[in-house]
Amino acid sequence: MSMDNLYGKIFDYVMVNEKETIKCCKAVDGEVLRIMDKFQNKLNEDELEDLKDDLFSVSLEAEKAGFELGIKFLFQLMNS
Repeated sequence: MSMDNLYGKIFDYVMVNEKETIKCCKAVDGEVLRIMDKFQNKLNEDELEDLKDDLFSVSLEAEKAGFELGIKFLFQLMNS
């Protein structure tokens, strides 16, 4: 198993089971919805749905990248 797969499995477990993570995800979801509100009268329903999908996809990738960086930093600290 590669390190990326291991990070992914840990990330998936933490994302589902940690209260602080759930709280953070709700905040991100709120930001996505806030951004979408700005486009409510400018886009049709299909375009709004595409925007929502794209924003949630970007936020998930950012969360994964931040998590991976945090894990790498933790390992560096432990090895210092």
